[in-house]
Amino acid sequence: MSKHDIALTGHMDRKELASLLEDMARGVKHGMLCIPQGKESVTLTPSEFLEYEIDVEIKKDKQKLTIELKWEHVEQPVLTVGRICSVKPDVPEGCAAGPGEGIGVTSVEAKGLAHAWSIKNDILGKDVFNEAREKVGAVVDLVVTPEDAVSYAIVGAGGFLGMAKHDVGIPVIQFKITDKHILLPGATKAAVKAMPPFKYPG
Repeated sequence: MSKHDIALTGHMDRKELASLLEDMARGVKHGMLCIPQGKESVTLTPSEFLEYEIDVEIKKDKQKLTIELKWEHVEQPVLTVGRICSVKPDVPEGCAAGPGEGIGVTSVEAKGLAHAWSIKNDILGKDVFNEAREKVGAVVDLVVTPEDAVSYAIVGAGGFLGMAKHDVGIPVIQFKITDKHILLPGATKAAVKAMPPFKYPG
């Protein structure tokens, strides 16, 4: 296995697995798939067209589903500000909600909120670290784009780089919260410095 390879193995319940697969599907959809494992992580950049192979094996006491995806590699920086995760649901034509319909959350969505991140308690003002537990910066703001409903954390990284100021926009999906710490896999000084500084419009 090369230093860029990661193998994920283990056991989890069906709901946890569904959540993992949903995150991966969003990453494939938007062209950037970040897969963390402990202190390591790998960022994949799926191309517009992919080869796939689905293999199903059914035995008396065991069932197995193998999905293989392959695509031409597109070189991109590890930390990229762009379309990563859209939480805006796709509504089929002719299925638009009427007045008062679709407001609020369903009981299933409400259960998911219990495990969601709180901007106030878990993200805003918190320090951001890389895998080496080096402080990268602190989350100073959160930005939402109305077109795709994508959340970006604005990280003040000037101190990490030895600069007076260098705020950068990071898609929230690239963060990993463990033990009440915000981790940003791959956040080296060179990677953060290469990112364009974030500036408020106007």
